[in-house]
Amino acid sequence: MLSARRIDDYVTNHVVDRSFRGINLRDLTDEEIEDNAQKKLDRMEEADFDETYDRLDKEDKHAMLEAFIYDSVTPSSTKARVFEIDTEVEVDE
Repeated sequence: MLSARRIDDYVTNHVVDRSFRGINLRDLTDEEIEDNAQKKLDRMEEADFDETYDRLDKEDKHAMLEAFIYDSVTPSSTKARVFEIDTEVEVDE
């Protein structure tokens, strides 16, 4: 079994490689995920996906999804999965 000191030393001194094929990556912030989800929602509305939710009118669908986007209880990772948002982006250097 590893000692607590060895584990602490590993965690403290271990560098996570945040690059893929020479591209540096970072995680999106919660606000960026919300912004991207809002953009996808707006595109969905423009494409008029009414057949997806036949029971709701267009305004109700938009309000429901927008409330979900800005809900502070729902984790951003869940929002990203629902709206199929890639949570890693290239770092501008």
